[in-house]
Order: sequence, then structure tokens, then C-alpha cells
Amino acid sequence: MNLSFDGQNFPRKLSEIEKYWINKILPDTSPVYKSYRERIESLFVIGYGKYPPFNLILGEKNDTPELDVHGQPLIATGSFFYKHGRVNVSIFEEFENQIEIDIQSDGFYYYEVISDELKGKEIRWFTYSNWSPGQNHPDDNSKIRLTEIEKDKIVLAISPSHKRIWIYDYSQKLNKFIPITNFYQELLKVLKIQDVKTLTDINYFYLNLNKFTDKHLKDAFLNYNRIWKKISISITLEESGVKENKLFKFFKRLKWKK
Repeated sequence: MNLSFDGQNFPRKLSEIEKYWINKILPDTSPVYKSYRERIESLFVIGYGKYPPFNLILGEKNDTPELDVHGQPLIATGSFFYKHGRVNVSIFEEFENQIEIDIQSDGFYYYEVISDELKGKEIRWFTYSNWSPGQNHPDDNSKIRLTEIEKDKIVLAISPSHKRIWIYDYSQKLNKFIPITNFYQELLKVLKIQDVKTLTDINYFYLNLNKFTDKHLKDAFLNYNRIWKKISISITLEESGVKENKLFKFFKRLKWKK
């Protein structure tokens, strides 16, 4: 089946410039990023996602986009700056043999510019995928708060300037993003904060980051990870001195895991 929208025909292979951006933000120095790069190379662009023309859905050649599924976790993201404007690229986890990729160009339509004018011609670019502990933010060199979760294995990184949270896995050389909402709720439980205004104001977290100790952040992440299971870690809540909250006990009884 051949579909067309805004002059684009589907299915199609990624364009030269699309592959260039994707390979930049999926460095082959990490086994996880490398495997995603290889997987993406084998797929076709089969249509748009929920927000055309920014969402591209990759899948097998004869598939159609699954638009009813919830958004998947972010794998990698980065930005490229040109004289034309800025291009933001984000790649999400594969789900049911499909991968969503967002390519948003600000100031111009990238598919209306020939690849030779863009490939390797960026003024500057950055990606979180190349970041490792000890470095500042890859975009503007702003400060990043680091909290050790497991020595020489897992580090929690927080950028208050860019309102981003992620964990760095030393063994896989991987940065994995953490959605703020559920993590913030676990932090408030650790602190026993029940004020309604604070509970609903996520900006409070970033504006008051210096008020939270490393132990607060570590305990909140361990509780969060027990529920949402973002990464495998060997340290237990008991070893950290964190008590299971009632919400986790409820989920555990249902054997529910996301």
C-alpha cells in the first residue's frame, strides 16, 4: 500500500539527512544505541504519528501506524543548529515492531532543503547520548546535579536549567530518561510533604533542587524504580533504609509492572 501526505509517499526508507541525524544521536559506542541504529536501518517509514508532519512511524514495509498506543519512553534526543534554523530529533522505544521518531525543524521545513545543505553543515549540535558523569549539560554547559545510586554503576543526573532527569548506566554507556511526574511524587513521599500546592507544582522540584539531599533523591529513585522498573540495580530498598510505600505494596499485590 502506498500512502501520501504533504507530498510524502509511504512506505519509504529514511532520507539521507534523516539517517545522518539519527546516527549522530545513536552513537555506536553504546551497545544499546548501536542496536537501535541497526534496527532503524532495517525498517521503513510507514506513515505519520499523531502529530504530522513531525512524527514519523517506522515499521515493516506493509505495516500501518498504530496510533492508539500510549507514548513510549524516550531513547535518545538531540538538536542540530543551522543557518536555516534548528532541528530537534527524538527517538522512542520500539513497541510492537514500530518505532516513533520525532523530527521537528524550527524556521524551515527540512524536507524542502537538499541534504547537501544540511549534512555536516550544522553550526553546532548536541545529544544527551554522548553525555557521561562529570560533564556539564551538552547544550549550554550548565550545571548538572549528580547523585550516585550504585557506586560506579548507576548515576542519577538532573538538569534544573533544562528540566531533564536521566540515569547513566556505566556498563552500557547509556543515558535513560526519567519522566518527572512519578519520580517527583516518590520524592514528596520520602520527605512526607502533603501540601497540595507543592504536590501539584513540579517546578518546585527544579527551583528548590538544592534543598534535597543526595539521600532524598536516591531513596526517591529506588522507590520509583521498584514501581516503574526503569533499570536493573542490585541495591535494595532495605539496604538503603527505604520503606516500601503503600502504593508500591498495592501494585505488588496486583503483580503490576510497567
